[in-house]
Amino acid sequence: MKNIDLQWKEFNISASKLKEQVDILAPDKCLGISANSTLQLHMSEDMTQEEQEAIIAHYEAITAESVEASSYKSREVEAEEQTLKESLIKAAKLAMVSKTWATMTVVEKKLAIGLDSEVSLEDLQG
Repeated sequence: MKNIDLQWKEFNISASKLKEQVDILAPDKCLGISANSTLQLHMSEDMTQEEQEAIIAHYEAITAESVEASSYKSREVEAEEQTLKESLIKAAKLAMVSKTWATMTVVEKKLAIGLDSEVSLEDLQG
């Protein structure tokens, strides 16, 4: 395993969004990310020097407006959003009792057939 040690930015970064970009730059080579004194990307041994340089360049180019930073959510915010989503799903399912299949929205139909995980908070609020 090879590690890429990156210096922390002055703003928070979404590890999942960063990993999405790393996976584009070095497909199937990112084994995980650790948050230590540095931000460590754990990469497979077969990562090339070019891939490593591309990952570092991408990370260095991240600004507070980049998707990796702007999509960051604290654990508290994620927990609040999950609670809200669960409440909205429950309310939507209760409201569906008086509807027919033809009058349900696409979101309601997904809920009706048990695809709750396919429905986002934004879908429920929209």
